[in-house]
Amino acid sequence: MMKDVSMMRPMSLALLTSAALLVAGCATERPDPAGLRAQSDGRMGGGTALPPMPGGGTAGTNGRLAPGGPAIGSCNPEAARYLIGEIANVETVEAAKAATGAETVRVLYPNQPVTQEFVSGRLNMETDNANRVTQVRCG
Repeated sequence: MMKDVSMMRPMSLALLTSAALLVAGCATERPDPAGLRAQSDGRMGGGTALPPMPGGGTAGTNGRLAPGGPAIGSCNPEAARYLIGEIANVETVEAAKAATGAETVRVLYPNQPVTQEFVSGRLNMETDNANRVTQVRCG
């Protein structure tokens, strides 16, 4: 008994089309409607001049801060309060990291889903729709 080849071709074409659509749907990036998110690789331009860091710490030769700055791995959000109102860009993130002693800085955007685990050496910078820092906190 021979199968009808004319029926197999439309089914194969339909399966291939469905698979292509599924793969294409997984590959799309969620658009940034305002184009405001800070980029970690420096693509976000327009950095603003920031006031001097509280504590006056400077980078030491071993990667830690020289005396007068916070210890790496600590998190002192009060030291980054001066960044509230600034644009969240690479320079702001680095300034917050240096001022607070945080190991990492996480920029949080409005309505962004975030994990809820507490990481003691992480500084969270919350932003508004204009990408301005609205709050800094540890965790």
